[in-house]
Amino acid sequence: MTSTRMRRHDAWTIGLVACATFVYEVLLTRVGSLRLEFHYGYLVISLGLLALGSAGSWLHVARERILADPDRWLARWTAAFAISLPLTWMFVLNYPVPTHVRVFAPDGGVAWASLGAFFGFAAGAAVPFFTGGFVLGLILMLRAAEADRYYAADLIGAALGCLAAPVCLAWFGGGGALCAATALAALGARTTRGGGWLWPGVALSCLVAAPFLEDRFPIPSREELMLEKGDEVALGDQRLTSEWSAIARVESYRVPEAERALFMRGQGPEPRNAHDQVFLAQDGSAGTYLYDFTGTPEGLQDLWLTTYPMATHVLGAKQVLVIGAGGAPDLWAARLAGAERIKAYELHAQMVAMHTDTYRDFSRDLIEDPGVEIVHTEGRSALLRENETFDLVQMSGIDTWSALSSGAYMLAENYLYTSQAFGDMIARLQDGGALQITRFSGEVEAIRLLATIHEAWSTRSSARFEDCVACIHARSFMAMIVKLEPFRPDELQRLEDHVSNAGLGLAYHPRHRTHSALEAFIRSDDKAALIDGAEALITPATDDRPYFFNFHRWNDWGVASRDLDAEAVVTQGNPVFLLAQLVAAVVAGALLLLFPLWLRRGKPNARRGRGALSSTLLYFVALGLGFITIEVTLMQVLVLLVGHPLYSISVTLFAMLLATGIGAAASKRFLASGRSFWIVPIVLLVLAAMQFLAGDALVRFGAATPMFVRFLLAAAIVTPFGLVLGIPMAHGLRKLEAGTPDLVPLAWATNAFATVVGSIGTVMLSMYAGFDATLVLGASAYVLAALAERGLGRSA
Repeated sequence: MTSTRMRRHDAWTIGLVACATFVYEVLLTRVGSLRLEFHYGYLVISLGLLALGSAGSWLHVARERILADPDRWLARWTAAFAISLPLTWMFVLNYPVPTHVRVFAPDGGVAWASLGAFFGFAAGAAVPFFTGGFVLGLILMLRAAEADRYYAADLIGAALGCLAAPVCLAWFGGGGALCAATALAALGARTTRGGGWLWPGVALSCLVAAPFLEDRFPIPSREELMLEKGDEVALGDQRLTSEWSAIARVESYRVPEAERALFMRGQGPEPRNAHDQVFLAQDGSAGTYLYDFTGTPEGLQDLWLTTYPMATHVLGAKQVLVIGAGGAPDLWAARLAGAERIKAYELHAQMVAMHTDTYRDFSRDLIEDPGVEIVHTEGRSALLRENETFDLVQMSGIDTWSALSSGAYMLAENYLYTSQAFGDMIARLQDGGALQITRFSGEVEAIRLLATIHEAWSTRSSARFEDCVACIHARSFMAMIVKLEPFRPDELQRLEDHVSNAGLGLAYHPRHRTHSALEAFIRSDDKAALIDGAEALITPATDDRPYFFNFHRWNDWGVASRDLDAEAVVTQGNPVFLLAQLVAAVVAGALLLLFPLWLRRGKPNARRGRGALSSTLLYFVALGLGFITIEVTLMQVLVLLVGHPLYSISVTLFAMLLATGIGAAASKRFLASGRSFWIVPIVLLVLAAMQFLAGDALVRFGAATPMFVRFLLAAAIVTPFGLVLGIPMAHGLRKLEAGTPDLVPLAWATNAFATVVGSIGTVMLSMYAGFDATLVLGASAYVLAALAERGLGRSA
């Protein structure tokens, strides 16, 4: 076998393994969403990527032995990666990890059993990251002199994984996606020297099994789901159907007659619940009821006992826009209350299919009504493209609590609860129109929601806010009606009648005093002072900092520590949790880097010049921090442009990685012509500044264009970043190979560790300073890389 052919085979190996590793990473986010609360699922991914980096540390330790027979090492570790995927899959399906991981025990001590079970789960899930990382790092170590070619193959493989992962999840579910990853790994094993013809057979067997594995070995989810305080749905073995998309698994469960329920109702008369019901669960962490109001139309009268028809009835709304169709109670209620045109957005295609296909008999009267339309789309981006105007925009308890498949610390609904989002909703209102927004009724969340709405409302209305708002209690929920003009007396009377008949409660009413903190905020003439002086974080959420569900201030560590074991509804962005995660990543990364250096302390390298090691560490730390910060930031801010979280991942991240691969492939020629490395941070800072200045306007302009144009525009925004980001990594590896080749695997490990730390740091920075500032800081990291670049590969 010729050297050229071997090099070509190594390029195929690294590309296939990178693709399989990315598919597994995305798949693990889905497992985390189903088996854990989302912030712990994110932690599992972070620990897995630390394992990937630790492979580089062990490559550094074993370098001499590997170089004695590199083909054998590569063949064995690629095989180990392929084998680890199905074995790990069975582990993560069956390991008894607690759904709600506790930090503190009831007696106030540390909950060692809960934490131990979680970290045991995370360690097992990290095995394919370690074996896959070993293969990737090994090839880059062996081929560092041609790092432009092999790093490009690594990135292009990961880019193809961006496309493969959502497709496999949507077509085959979690088990099928695992089969696809294993097939890719098996083909990678075949491309190594000594890889037998057994591996293509393994790959073919995996592809044949892909459509069936999820049915045979489904990912377990929670047995019980809390919808509101005192109202838990026991899921158990009542499952009827299960449908996957790239961002969630939606399941339907039988609801026994004795357990039928009605969401968002008051304390008044008991509903008759004469209609059949099924419960629809999204990732086992959020859900809604689907009612058979077609077969039992008399059951519709139960909706008068809830907040769903309230604004339509009170205001006499005829055109209604619903954000988040779910099981369609908002749609049924609007129709019941006299609406003539009802349009609804729904994020999950499976949820739409429940109405149009799976349970069509339940929803037939609704979906066959020519005045009703359910659109599969993401609500916020759809608002930017909406041409119709409405009397009412309604959004009731939109929650998924599912982390996006990017592994980023974001939820699918974050951009629906910002001041710009409410401004977009208000812009779709006709004269006299209103918003009805329903959320949990906790005082902190309710005030922050009102503060965020007021931020948008105040730029569009000259009326007094206290005359334009009504807040209604419905057990654990609160429905807020906000108009641009004061309520008329007849509207307030209809509202009072509805509240009284349904047994609801008045949390705020323009004509009544409740003497609550909520009322104090609404009637205050200096809302900014109340916001600044509040113990909790109730500042208006914005598109630049869209973390509406984070209620903790960064300087109040006592409250944050107390809430570590709280439900996800109050835990997102807990600064103590994030800081602990960051410290753990830094400490683990430092130990995994220093340990191999300690093992090799008796083996000094005479080729290293002064400062070579410190320059290497600084350079590759800066690359890892900068790259992940820019990547995650761009992926999040372009969700609004592309129009769906899945598309943002598939299009934005694919274009980013592909462009980075092209930049890596061109890096040798780009810098060989005498160009200074300083051109990299300069160009990145210019691009970040352009995004900072024009990004929002570009997103709003592009959001109104057809889907294909939006995809091209998103790719056009990220491609210049990617082309530049691909240059430094390949350039650095080549310089190390020329002067200090023993540092190549350590550089790979350092970069991987910095990526993990950077992903956590990006979350913290964006929460504190916003995405615009975070993007600029990410580009600034390459200034540090430029300072360290001259010391790379310095020989004695």
